Amino acid sequence: MLVAATAMAGAPAPAAAQAVAIESLTTGKCLDLPDGNTTNGTRLLMFDCVGSSANQVFEWGANNSLRIFGKCVDAMGGQLRQGDAVAIWDCNGGQNQIWTLGSDGLMRLGATSSLCLDVEGDNRGSGARLVVWGCHGGANQKFRSRLDR
Repeated sequence: MLVAATAMAGAPAPAAAQAVAIESLTTGKCLDLPDGNTTNGTRLLMFDCVGSSANQVFEWGANNSLRIFGKCVDAMGGQLRQGDAVAIWDCNGGQNQIWTLGSDGLMRLGATSSLCLDVEGDNRGSGARLVVWGCHGGANQKFRSRLDR
């Protein structure tokens, strides 16, 4: 079953935390925390989706945070700038840790809708890095939340 985590940008995340994978609509690859490394600043990458991999199990948390192993998906630096790396960090409720996944497949950052999760350089291979970039609706910015975890 495939569903978006939110019906539209700005809508609240589901009330109960559910284990999900965040999958690229273009490549079918999933957000992955390499080697399950929970050190603050560990970059998230795209890898083949593996149903049994805990490194790809995320939960929508309080205030539209996206969490893995108790850490939040974070746009590094906290400044909400185009090109900021996407990694994990201790959850702090900052705008750089708030994500909404719209029915259009765009995962928007913070209260603004001008920055989105982006596969850097439209790299379609395993190990592709994630950044935040101006929302343009390109293939490298289209994701879905899979509940089959």
